Amino acid sequence: RAIPKFRATSIAAFGHSSIGLIEEGTLVKLYEYDIGPEARAVDFGLYNALTVNLIECALPVQLYDFNAQPVTGKGEERREGIAPRTFGGMNVVLRADAAPTEPDEISAHGAKGNTEWQHLIADIRDEELGRVRIIGTAVTRLQDFLANQPARVFYTINGQTHAIERASFLNTRVGLPDLRNHLLVNVVCDELNKLALPTIFMPDRESMASNDLSRLLQRRVIEELKADEKLRAYAAEIRRRRATEYSENKDEDAELLKDLAKADPAIRDLFGLGTFLPDVSTDRGGDEPFKGKKFPTFLKPLNLRMEGGTFVKELPIRGHRRIECGTDVADDYLTRIDSPGDSWCSLDVKAMPHTVKLRNGTARFTLDAPKTAKPGDLVEAEFGFVDIGPNLEPLKFAVVIRFIEEEEVSVRPTGKKSAIKPEIKPAVGEPSFIWVQEADWSEHNFDDTAGAYVSTGEQTTVYVNHDNKFLKAMRMRQRDEAQRVFDETVFRRGLGLFALALHKKATASDGEDEERKDDPEYFTRMATSAMAPYVVTIIQRLGGADARGK
Repeated sequence: RAIPKFRATSIAAFGHSSIGLIEEGTLVKLYEYDIGPEARAVDFGLYNALTVNLIECALPVQLYDFNAQPVTGKGEERREGIAPRTFGGMNVVLRADAAPTEPDEISAHGAKGNTEWQHLIADIRDEELGRVRIIGTAVTRLQDFLANQPARVFYTINGQTHAIERASFLNTRVGLPDLRNHLLVNVVCDELNKLALPTIFMPDRESMASNDLSRLLQRRVIEELKADEKLRAYAAEIRRRRATEYSENKDEDAELLKDLAKADPAIRDLFGLGTFLPDVSTDRGGDEPFKGKKFPTFLKPLNLRMEGGTFVKELPIRGHRRIECGTDVADDYLTRIDSPGDSWCSLDVKAMPHTVKLRNGTARFTLDAPKTAKPGDLVEAEFGFVDIGPNLEPLKFAVVIRFIEEEEVSVRPTGKKSAIKPEIKPAVGEPSFIWVQEADWSEHNFDDTAGAYVSTGEQTTVYVNHDNKFLKAMRMRQRDEAQRVFDETVFRRGLGLFALALHKKATASDGEDEERKDDPEYFTRMATSAMAPYVVTIIQRLGGADARGK
């Protein structure tokens, strides 16, 4: 059969007289697709769906929704019912929402932008995986299109998302629950080796295979996120902000908890979920943040031993060691858009696996012993930085790596091995009960029926929904102001204690509820939502208390 054809000077891709006219190139039409009902509206749905699937976009894409509601006063296209939108990838959106740094651009309440900083968490050169870069972006508040979807960690190849980790990953696997709604992580897998890439990622570009290499990649990501000093400092800052914002009734809560702990040993055990958080003042004492140069001018090893005029580093087989260097380059040197630098090593990744971090004038090179290393082997290596500025030739230092015997390890009760460290007994902590206002629901994954959930880290914090619809209805029914205040206190403390007990059950290692243990926060939210309509009545009846006769 003959292929239908015609002659024309241009083709109207959208059937519109002025939009989408092409005189050359290729036109592709999709007649069957499945992008989900929420993504079919171009103005918001498709734009948001593309944004979380394309972290970096090589060229901007112009989107048109020809079924938009006609609006006057916003141009001819909107008057016709056409909504145009330019798409450039998630990083473009995050950079556009960056907090200003100039004093005259910052309001009395802080920077207006939500994106606070972008940070190279690690630049990994692994002998099995190849090169992996982990980039974190801190946000004051997630935009709606990010808050309403589960992904927080994105594994990308050439800017496209190939797999994700959910928000619970930052809590249960990484141990940074305070950052679950304040951190986005891009695991850049562009330079995975030829074996690892197709082994780890599925052809559908939506999921990760379950095998040794994929678990290795996840493990490396978890290790680097856990160890990153800037992330830990940011998590502490988020806790300080919350503590400053929600400090009411703190003394009363403390007295109540002490009385409960004295009266019931089981309650004392329940409070052992966390440790006391040191009182860190938000006043920085006038310390100036580190401001480095655009390109480094020196790289000076700080923790290497000299032997005969040569730097030497001992590296246990199947172990790792860090080399820290002083430098004068800015923290964004390896991640910025304009003239970024790159880390450099004289050896192939299989001969010298390593990871690079850069923070506050310190460059940290973490060396991992290759599998072929044997005690007594010596390797000469050079490490440094290259860029298109003054360092076209690497700015570098040389070191002789001497492989030594494997470190002695201990076996934990779980069966996992770890290097022997001094035993540190956890302190018994005092949980905090924090109100969450409706304006902050998205940060805590709350809605009008949500009750409470528990966040564990350096301190145990119980977040309770101040604007739960059942509590709001109770406020409206209660005309006595003293009784209303008392009922609110009972709601917060009583529901918070229930949440602690449920969270402890959900995270217990007794072999029960295995399916729910992967996400204890989900279990806790669901259970406390069911309790919320009845918690005040039950506590009042059981305790026989009211505002007038307590």
